[in-house]
Amino acid sequence: IYNGLPATDRRKTMIFPTQVSKKFSYVTGTGNLQVSSNLIYIRLAELYLTLAESQMMQGNATDALAAYNKIRQRAFKNNYVAETSTVGLLEKIQNERRIELLFEGDRYLNLRRMQKPLRKGGPEVYRQFLFKIPQEEISANPDIRQN
Repeated sequence: IYNGLPATDRRKTMIFPTQVSKKFSYVTGTGNLQVSSNLIYIRLAELYLTLAESQMMQGNATDALAAYNKIRQRAFKNNYVAETSTVGLLEKIQNERRIELLFEGDRYLNLRRMQKPLRKGGPEVYRQFLFKIPQEEISANPDIRQN
């Protein structure tokens, strides 16, 4: 992903720990119970990308393009050139999601949601990546079946 980012994309300088913004870091607790946290609950970029993807899937390319361009404008600042074509826009939005939410732990769920291959082999190997339902849940509800 890093090598695929254009040189003018400001996010390229934020990927490595020595350059990551401390914007979300804070310390809680006192004395020996101090805990440093770096939690992101929800990001505006994620909301715009979700909006763009859902609008595109509903056939509303104009609103999808507007939401997509909001993300690109923030990423490129002075080097920003607006995207005007809707050709392949859904794939561009999904790729932008991958870049924007890098290292945030949702790649697996997004691949599942988009029904894209998790690894080489495609859908026939998906079964091995399913999360098992705990046995106590299955025992408590006879209508639940194991994945």
